[in-house]
Amino acid sequence: MAPPPDMDRGYVTKLWSRVENTANGTTYQQGMGLAGRAWLRGSKVVDWNVLAHLRDDPEHFCDPYEESLMPLFSGVACVPLTSEETGSVVGVLMCMLAKSVQNPTEYMDNEFLHSYLVSTARAVQAQIRAEAARKEWEEARTDFKQRKSTAARKRWKKAAFLAKTGLFKRSSDVVEKQKKGVVAPTASEFAVWFAAYIKKWGGLHARPPPRVDIASSMFVFIGCFVSLTALSLMHKWGSEYRGREYPFFLGSFGALSTLVFGAPQSPYAQPRMVIISHIIAVTIAILTDYITNPDFDIPIFPQWFANALVPSVSITVLALLGFTHPPAAACAIIYIADQHGAIKAQGWLFIMIPSVAGCCLLIFSGLVINNLSPARTYPLFW
Repeated sequence: MAPPPDMDRGYVTKLWSRVENTANGTTYQQGMGLAGRAWLRGSKVVDWNVLAHLRDDPEHFCDPYEESLMPLFSGVACVPLTSEETGSVVGVLMCMLAKSVQNPTEYMDNEFLHSYLVSTARAVQAQIRAEAARKEWEEARTDFKQRKSTAARKRWKKAAFLAKTGLFKRSSDVVEKQKKGVVAPTASEFAVWFAAYIKKWGGLHARPPPRVDIASSMFVFIGCFVSLTALSLMHKWGSEYRGREYPFFLGSFGALSTLVFGAPQSPYAQPRMVIISHIIAVTIAILTDYITNPDFDIPIFPQWFANALVPSVSITVLALLGFTHPPAAACAIIYIADQHGAIKAQGWLFIMIPSVAGCCLLIFSGLVINNLSPARTYPLFW
């Protein structure tokens, strides 16, 4: 990775030094940072990130490394490197778009660029494998040339030195047993782990999300008011329809409105995440109700237990499938915790009315209202 060539050399050199220093001084936990998120997704598709959108996204906290990239680059493409043997991700290739590229979103749908980046990632993998094979060959050749007696004397001298200094490391068998819980960690190791654990509580000191301007806040208000008014009218109509109540105005739709209109750049606000997550979460709630509701004569769990079980299972399944969406878990809670019976009386119909129907209405409102703003584009993906 090299600095952009189309900027003042002295200015670029100063900023690039800052990027390198920040990169060397930044550590990540698993799944954090641009590369970490691409690693967790485990997809062969190029993961595009528009840096300006990341800064404006209330759902995303820019770390110091991402902040250092913004003066030089407009976008970052993360390409996972996968192992040919296991198919798992072993690395992430990060490619930067220069700041001179005013509209990096144009590159996201470029099939030729995607193909080029994927091919580049494969070439990098091949080069890494070739370099590893060369080093392995050189080590084998060196070991072969050394006489066994000489190698043995060298190893004994090292062992004697370590024994004198008390620097002997535990064997790999002990380490593996400790990981499995067979051997308890020493007090010093626990102290080191606990200190690192407490240090995490201090956070990464990332930059908090910015507030929206007045113009954007008006679009937030209009979008929320129009869509929730429509849902409220549908709820009024549903409660009067042929003597049967069809609830449409759910509390989870307030959370969904916050995402669609307050954070339209969030991955959680995109149509695919919204609809599929609601279908999965509500299905889990309905199935669980069959084994907890006394009306079905086969209650296995008490109601208070089901109230915690349903959202826990829903959130876990959504995370495993890659459809994490907070309002969907809230919708599942609304169904399983219903005490009056109007919601549970819907049964399987609750998936479509009001869950999917309300989601579709909010998504349609987001398409119409968000895209009226010159500073907004919705959705990021379908």
